[in-house]
Amino acid sequence: MTQRPDEEQPLEAPPADEVFADHGDRHLDDLGRPDEDGHHPHENPDVDPEASDVPTAARRRRPVPLRKELPLLAWLIVVWLALSQDVRPASLLFGLVLVWVIAHVFRLPPVELAGRFRPLKALAMLVRITWLSLKASLRVFMLAVAQGPRVKSSILRVDLVTHDDLIITAVSHALAIVPGSIVCEVYRDESVLYVHVLGVSTDAEAEAFIAEAHETEYRILDIMGREDEVGLARERAEEREAAARAHHADHAAPKGSAV
Repeated sequence: MTQRPDEEQPLEAPPADEVFADHGDRHLDDLGRPDEDGHHPHENPDVDPEASDVPTAARRRRPVPLRKELPLLAWLIVVWLALSQDVRPASLLFGLVLVWVIAHVFRLPPVELAGRFRPLKALAMLVRITWLSLKASLRVFMLAVAQGPRVKSSILRVDLVTHDDLIITAVSHALAIVPGSIVCEVYRDESVLYVHVLGVSTDAEAEAFIAEAHETEYRILDIMGREDEVGLARERAEEREAAARAHHADHAAPKGSAV
């Protein structure tokens, strides 16, 4: 049968052995076979998988030393005993097994503590939060009585220096426990909190709340944070105090009279 020139020519598939010879190795590499140097085909040999700037999902799960993991395990056991309301040895043993399973079996990001805890600093932080809560309760009461539904509020962005999940959670709870403020959004990758604050309508009030939130983060880091992040928070506090002193000095300086 004569074929018309405008008709497409049928494509012939190459033999199966040629396909396997040309592409079999590539398909096997795509499935995860390492190369001659021991590198995974999708792994960049120039990038350290343990580096801090590599996304968490791309890093291998590193074993956490027992010294850093012990406070978390102890706290989980306390939570288990409080929930079960049973302090018998059998319940304690089951809690130990359950805590170990939670910490090691489930594929969650490990909570790596700094390996230090300052009880006196924690007590001072508790006193500070109590005092802030009392002041905020009185302030919210005065706003409700004086302004009622006309009271203004704002959503403020609070940038944190820490990238530790535990510290971010602690700062969020410390801010939310004070009446008049609640954390709306938490951006974990950027270490940013968005906080709804009652009775904030000016830039000065917003800056005062942000400074207070930064002070809360610094105190929590000073309790159980890493030394490098404590230093960053301290430097930020010193820069803020220096800027505040310069601002007050500019406003307090007498204005020169025009000649």
